[in-house]
Amino acid sequence: MRKLVAFLLCVILLCGCSAGGADSTETTPAPDSITITREFSLVVPKGCDAAVLESASCIQAALHYKLHVLNVKIVHTDPGSKAIVFQVDEGMEAGSHKVALKGSSIYLTAQDPHILLLITRQLRQMMLDNGNAPAVTKEMCAELTGTTDLSTLPFRVLSQNILFKNTGGGNTVMERQPRFEALMHEYCPDVLVVQEHSGGWETFIPKAFGNTCHATQGLALYFRTERYDILDKGGFYLSPTPDIKSQFEGDSGPRSCIWAIAKDTFTGIDTLYINCHPDWNNDTQRALQVDVIFEVMGEKMKEYPTILCGDFNTEPTGPVYPRIAQEFKDSYVEAERNLSEINFTCHLFGKSSSFIDYTFYNNTYKPVLYRIISEMYNGHVSDHYGTFTDFVLDQ
Repeated sequence: MRKLVAFLLCVILLCGCSAGGADSTETTPAPDSITITREFSLVVPKGCDAAVLESASCIQAALHYKLHVLNVKIVHTDPGSKAIVFQVDEGMEAGSHKVALKGSSIYLTAQDPHILLLITRQLRQMMLDNGNAPAVTKEMCAELTGTTDLSTLPFRVLSQNILFKNTGGGNTVMERQPRFEALMHEYCPDVLVVQEHSGGWETFIPKAFGNTCHATQGLALYFRTERYDILDKGGFYLSPTPDIKSQFEGDSGPRSCIWAIAKDTFTGIDTLYINCHPDWNNDTQRALQVDVIFEVMGEKMKEYPTILCGDFNTEPTGPVYPRIAQEFKDSYVEAERNLSEINFTCHLFGKSSSFIDYTFYNNTYKPVLYRIISEMYNGHVSDHYGTFTDFVLDQ
């Protein structure tokens, strides 16, 4: 029998405290419920020595289960239990997984950490769909265990303007890098979309995220290698001559857009991902630049389901948003569950409160979960808050 490599992530109920320095409102849970927060502890399995803990499977698993049960109440038969157990079992058949109630704990077991992550999200979505705090039943566990069609599982797109320059007040790039790493470990996206991917971020993020990447012109698209293959990619300038470095008259400087077509190996669907960062100058310039995106990418947008992300530097009330809304839907508006605690994405370290960062989509998928990531991680990650959207096939 192959050696079992397992780790336990015990989710500890803490009132008034959460990981990464995030604020949490003190609440008193119902007698028969447990509120899952962002505080996780790694417990060494018996017989699991340091060498095993340092192995790729244990470390990968330890980093992949943050926030996927955020703000969810799980009802147990024994209210004294404060743990969900996750296991990565090398002896299991590839792609298999199991969800079970054992006493007062929920056990999720899988051969692949990424499958375990997806099943965890699916469990959470089922609980949200059933009123946010249902009992976890044997029937629910059986349904998740019987999920053999991986195309039904969600994928997460996280978009973040990371701010390439150093600022004062404890917000240099070097000071913000560990904060971003903590965010990544907590939210664990399948697709990471980054604006201002320079100033040191272009070398740091590949080390922290380590996935297949297409990056150029200060923009980046990262794809989880366990699930995606990049089939094609490119980039262009938001200008009258997109193929060469140039700009419209009146622009603050050259602005860019990158794209990649990635195959989801779970669904077999090829999807077009677009990342852009139009000018901050004024809406007239932004409108010209967004028109270039549609001119250059129009045929591909018709051919592939498309997810369009970026810091658009414009509010929903501006003239650019309606142009995009003619062909795309806004995840913030359309998501079945929006867990955001604020209604803006750009804060400029407390100097602003504008909504200018978006994740749009056109067809094939639907957003089931959305959040503006407003947590602090011993300080700000950037002068923008990131956003994540969980998509599933719109069947």
